[in-house]
Amino acid sequence: MKFVIQRVKKAICRVDGKITGSIQEGLFVLIGFNIDDTEAYFDRSIEKILQLRVFEDEEKKMNLSLIDAKKQLLVCSQFTLYADAMKGNRPSFVQSMPKNLAEKYYDEWIKRMKLQLNSLQTGVFSAEMEIELIADGPCTIAMEFQ
Repeated sequence: MKFVIQRVKKAICRVDGKITGSIQEGLFVLIGFNIDDTEAYFDRSIEKILQLRVFEDEEKKMNLSLIDAKKQLLVCSQFTLYADAMKGNRPSFVQSMPKNLAEKYYDEWIKRMKLQLNSLQTGVFSAEMEIELIADGPCTIAMEFQ
């Protein structure tokens, strides 16, 4: 599983012009699944995202987690995180998990995250999403669990 985590002042996901997820200050997370992923990575990745200390404390040090800072989370699926563009000019997606299995993984990952954070907002799996955000920092972190 691969994640791109961005600290934001605001993030909105729209599908067909309708808002499916919207947060104020917090984290916007893109999640992609690799063909070799298993559910064994789910709990560790959820814990890491919730405990990642990327918010400033009173001394202006990145020392607070999403939970500590009482911030919000918006998660959207993104199969292109496993794109390989090293050969030619058209990306290959052979490392991306097939859509039907990736959707099951996404749904289960979201279900588990909601057990930890009931205010979770999401996009729509496999939909053409429009993402609007105001980056904070910017602070962007890429993580991969294998």
